Amino acid sequence: MGIASRNRDLASSERCRQLSTLARLLTSVIGAAFNYAASLGDLERFGEAKSLLRRVLPVARRVLGESNDLTLKMRWSYAKVLPLAANATRDDLREAVTTLEDAERTARRVLGGAHPTTTGIGVFLRNMRAALNVTLRAAFKEDPSTLSADDRARAEQLLARDARKAAKKGARRVSSETPPSPPPSESV
Repeated sequence: MGIASRNRDLASSERCRQLSTLARLLTSVIGAAFNYAASLGDLERFGEAKSLLRRVLPVARRVLGESNDLTLKMRWSYAKVLPLAANATRDDLREAVTTLEDAERTARRVLGGAHPTTTGIGVFLRNMRAALNVTLRAAFKEDPSTLSADDRARAEQLLARDARKAAKKGARRVSSETPPSPPPSESV
């Protein structure tokens, strides 16, 4: 082995060590940013938490990867603060639902369906879908022209489903209120 070859090996191992140190440092910084965003959320400073997570999430995805537990938790936190920030819109709810759908799919694949992160994301996803559906129904009843074609179609589906459920419930109530008919009398 020549001197040039040894120098290349030393330089390569030094670069690997530096990259490893940098990765640990970045992971630590991303974790600290996540903790800070969680603290902002606890203090109900949702707009600041949203802004911070919006800046840090792309870095976390790039450095840690899409399927890293911390990245998944950051996406979950981001979806939590989106509808709570001041001046939140239907688009924020929609973004929260989309973020959670993607995060839940990834968490289910990587962590499994029974993992606490996966189940937590799933519960919050159902709640965000319900909140989005409520806002779509209300907006449709108020003024359907303010909705996009997709939102209008979704609201119409929701209202039709509500009407079917109400009709079934009414039919069950009517059938339970109707007295049973007397048994036929036997003739001798």
